[in-house]
Amino acid sequence: QYIEVASGGFVAVLPLADLSGALLADTQNGAPIPEGWRLVVSGPCYQSVKNINRMTVVSSADGDTAKAIALKRIENP
Repeated sequence: QYIEVASGGFVAVLPLADLSGALLADTQNGAPIPEGWRLVVSGPCYQSVKNINRMTVVSSADGDTAKAIALKRIENP
């Protein structure tokens, strides 16, 4: 149902249903991305996770979803 995308200590939890237009990239403008893999998800709330070191498909969202994390950042900058 969800995918956990980890970058160091940061983990974004994204619903698989929201990933139909997602892009997992290792290059940008024809050049390798120096930091490594990047996940870009378009939609009403643009999301991007850089320096991905782990992706795991899980059945439930135990932590905050990426949307909840983004909303917290907006409410409490």
